[in-house]
Amino acid sequence: MLKQEKDHQKLLAAIRKAEEAELQQGYIGASPNSETDSSILNGDSDVSEDGERPLSYYL
Repeated sequence: MLKQEKDHQKLLAAIRKAEEAELQQGYIGASPNSETDSSILNGDSDVSEDGERPLSYYL
């Protein structure tokens, strides 16, 4: 049980780190998906669209 908790914490930390890196790329404009990133940052995306939510949203 304890090992499972540690694995879960590692997973959450990895997700957070990935999201932070994604955000930094979006602000710099170096993201390969800059078109979709900018629409998200500008609030142009539809909220009901499932594909664009951060992974932590589902936890």
